[in-house]
Amino acid sequence: MASIKETGSLKGSISATCSLSGGVSTPKKVEEYSGEYQITPQAFTGQVLQTANKLCTKNITVDAVPYYEVSNLSDGKTAYIASEV
Repeated sequence: MASIKETGSLKGSISATCSLSGGVSTPKKVEEYSGEYQITPQAFTGQVLQTANKLCTKNITVDAVPYYEVSNLSDGKTAYIASEV
């Protein structure tokens, strides 16, 4: 279950006469992202990480596209890109 975090902000400035002006936004509840933080691209399918309007606690890492070469019967190489051998 995803946890809920409260966020808010304070913005303003202090003038030379020592007065403070600005505004405060009220806290709003933000759901924490609970999905994968490391993914590997897949062939022929798109991937969507459901992160919209959620708080991520770590960086999301997208691995390199899988790439494999194997020998073939024509004395050459066959390459597999974004799929497993």
